[in-house]
Amino acid sequence: MNLTNIEGLISMASDLGLSAVVEELEDHGRRVSEYEQFVNDSREGWSSRTTDVGTDTELRTLFDRFLPQSPDIT
Repeated sequence: MNLTNIEGLISMASDLGLSAVVEELEDHGRRVSEYEQFVNDSREGWSSRTTDVGTDTELRTLFDRFLPQSPDIT
């Protein structure tokens, strides 16, 4: 999905009298714009920088829960 040349394509389709194609391209352009806006809105507040780095012990505790556990013998 890309809007790089959509205006040019719409203009060419219009010049050729391809009204159905013009409508499809305009609809596609709207959908792409809505998608791009959604993605941009979703990214607001996100940062690529890590502000809190866990210690080795914290990370080990987090991932150790995935290790197989021995059955309880009672």
